[in-house]
Amino acid sequence: MATFWVTEFLAVEAGAAPCARLPSIQTQFITVGSAQQVLTLSTSTYLVRLFSDTTCFVDTGIAPTAVIPLPAEQPEYFSVTPGAQVAVKQR
Repeated sequence: MATFWVTEFLAVEAGAAPCARLPSIQTQFITVGSAQQVLTLSTSTYLVRLFSDTTCFVDTGIAPTAVIPLPAEQPEYFSVTPGAQVAVKQR
């Protein structure tokens, strides 16, 4: 089964190049399938790192629909609203 990782961060570190501040708040995992899966982020999360070992569709927000392509094995970072949701489904 394909796995989707969501790593949550409190803030973005200020400096020459923006980057996530470690340690992360938490990492959640979802099994990617043809049906959309949704998880809720912490109310302290402002930045997420999305990573999947398979190509999939993702989105964030309140009641999101996974429509943004995420290539396999290529992490992406997104600013999010605390307490928002992340949706993922197989491409």
